[in-house]
Amino acid sequence: MTAAVCSCAGTLVNAQDGGQVHGNFSMDGQYYNEDDEIGATVPPERFGFNSWGNLIYTNGAFTAGVRFEAYDPPLLGYPAGQPYDGAGIGYRYASYSIDDLEVTVGNFFEQFGQGMVFRSYEERYLGVDNAMDGVRLKFRPRPGVYLKGVVGQQRFGFDNGFTKGPGLVRGIDAEFSLNELLPSWSEKPHNLILGGSFVSKYQEDRDPLYVLPENVGAWAGRANFISAKWNIYSEYAYKINDPNNKNGFIYKNGQGLLVNATYSTKGLGISAGAHTFDNMFFQSDRTAPTPFDLNINFL
Repeated sequence: MTAAVCSCAGTLVNAQDGGQVHGNFSMDGQYYNEDDEIGATVPPERFGFNSWGNLIYTNGAFTAGVRFEAYDPPLLGYPAGQPYDGAGIGYRYASYSIDDLEVTVGNFFEQFGQGMVFRSYEERYLGVDNAMDGVRLKFRPRPGVYLKGVVGQQRFGFDNGFTKGPGLVRGIDAEFSLNELLPSWSEKPHNLILGGSFVSKYQEDRDPLYVLPENVGAWAGRANFISAKWNIYSEYAYKINDPNNKNGFIYKNGQGLLVNATYSTKGLGISAGAHTFDNMFFQSDRTAPTPFDLNINFL
């Protein structure tokens, strides 16, 4: 089977007194033909079509947005996880900032550290979207101190609108930049950034055979040293036992370690990295149908 592909994208902006409306859109289509050389057959619907459009309104400290999506039907092999179908609202949110506090309700993406215990993100052209639907707070109580808190459910699929997984995800993150926080460090030619995260999920246990933990927690600590020539980052994560269909419902704690180092000087740059993970697969549904659905973290 061969496919003829067409795509287009665009942006729009409209400014008015006191506010601005802007957005963008994208459309991707494929037409399928028989390919006798590889023995591929044409699907029942010979044309696949993915499209989406964002509309965002901003007015001072207030921002609101909505995204319309259509899959009529989706391109073959899209997305990687739970199938998409139909047309409807796939993302909507409202956010307000005042001084050093930002509050977001609705959908949002977020990441703690390198994402070892929490990363909500989107790779649209790969069909990866585990957006949160809930509430997020960001607060800077003083220079050098950055706090985040999230609670909500994750996007699971799309059926004439986004659907949500059954689990509830909750998390907090704190980060401290010593150059900003401590006067004695402000003039130093290097910086040390320290951070820590805690994330938990709740899912009711309805299994007739196993006694499964309904609350599963994970935490992580990280450090990042930055100088003119060096950038060294390390993060350690730990998760309590989380029986699920990916690990064979074993009662075993998980842990992971990530280390990245970069050295650069005139005419030379060196990068090295190492990581190890054991039973750190973390989904908000212990029976999620594929490894691509409802991932809380990113390894």
